[in-house]
Amino acid sequence: MKKGIAIVIACLFVNLTWAQDFEVPEDYSFSDESEYQEYEDDVLDCIQWMIETPPDVELQKRMDAQTFFLKWVTGTPTITLELSGDGVELASKNSMLLFIYMAGYARYEIENEDTDPKEGNEIGVKTVLDYYKEHEEYLKRDKKIEKLIEE
Repeated sequence: MKKGIAIVIACLFVNLTWAQDFEVPEDYSFSDESEYQEYEDDVLDCIQWMIETPPDVELQKRMDAQTFFLKWVTGTPTITLELSGDGVELASKNSMLLFIYMAGYARYEIENEDTDPKEGNEIGVKTVLDYYKEHEEYLKRDKKIEKLIEE
């Protein structure tokens, strides 16, 4: 029993440390297709950081991370996000949740060779629901999200 608790604590510490260690790349450039591939690991770290970090922590870093992520995801030739109205609508009361939705979807696209837009959207929505549950005290109350969490 104690061993199991120690493992869980160690995993949480590693995840928290990993998320805190992320630094937004400086002077990044996406002038040709090869540069998108070079930054893929940074994008995955960025996604992890955005998903694990409360919305009220390191606001400037969050804005810089969102900018980096958005520039990468809108220009990369390796993935395409076909955003659904339902997923986008989840950000109607908390606009930063759009980045969480896109981050979950993008991570799915990056980590899987054969992808399906429907599944990507579902993963994006689940990422938003998990983020909302974890950080709801920092977000505007959203009854639609709360209803989806209850289902």
